[in-house]
Amino acid sequence: MAYTKWQKDKIRKDLCWRCGKNPPKPTRITCVLCLRYTIEQKRLRRQKNRTTVLAHYGTKCQCCGEDKLPFLALDHVGGKIDKLDYKTGTDLVEQVIKLGFPKDFQILCHNCNMAVRWGRICPHKEGVSISVSKEIDLTQNPVSD
Repeated sequence: MAYTKWQKDKIRKDLCWRCGKNPPKPTRITCVLCLRYTIEQKRLRRQKNRTTVLAHYGTKCQCCGEDKLPFLALDHVGGKIDKLDYKTGTDLVEQVIKLGFPKDFQILCHNCNMAVRWGRICPHKEGVSISVSKEIDLTQNPVSD
C-alpha cells in the first residue's frame, strides 16, 4: 500500500494514519476507533452485497423453499464457472455483482447446496436420502502404536 505524505508523517509521529489523532493500536498503524470503523464498514458492505444478490436471484431456496435469510447460499448451477473457480462466500458475491449477475447462479439453502455438492442430486428433488456408507466406531482409537 502506498502512503501519502500526510499518512507517512502521521506514522512517524506515532499517530493513526487514518485520523491522525489517536495513537495506533500495538502492531498496527491505525487506532482502535479507526479499526472498529473499518471493520463495521466492511460488515455493512458485505451485508449490502448479500442483500443485493438475494434481491436479484430470489429470497428462497429454489429446491425446498426455505426462506430464512441466514440459511440461504449462492449456488453455481451445474458446477463451477471458469471465471469464478475457487470463489466462495463474500468473494463469490462480490464477483457475481461485478459480472452483472450471470444466469448460472441460483439461491439454495445451505442443506440443499451441500447435498448438491456431495451427491449431485438434491434429496428434495429426487426423494433420496444421503447415508453414510460405512459405520464409524468412535470408541476405537484410529491411531495404533
